[in-house]
Amino acid sequence: MFNSLFVISHLNRRRRNKTLDEVQLVLLRQVIRLNKLLNRAQGWIVPLREYYWAPVLAFLFGVMIGLVITAII
Repeated sequence: MFNSLFVISHLNRRRRNKTLDEVQLVLLRQVIRLNKLLNRAQGWIVPLREYYWAPVLAFLFGVMIGLVITAII
C-alpha cells in the first residue's frame, strides 16, 4: 500500500513529462500487484473457513477484542 502511494505521489511530481497512458499503465501495474497479494491472502483465508475449528477462532478473536476494549475503558 505504501509503495503504491509513493508511486502516485512520484507521478504527481513528474506528470508534466508523462503522458496519461504511461500514468495509467503504472497505476494498472500497481493494481495488478495488489490484486495478486489479495488473491494470495484469500488462499489462506478460505481454507480457514472450511475447517471445523473456525468457530473456535472466531470466539477467541471476540475474546481478544473484548479484552482490548476492557483495557481501553
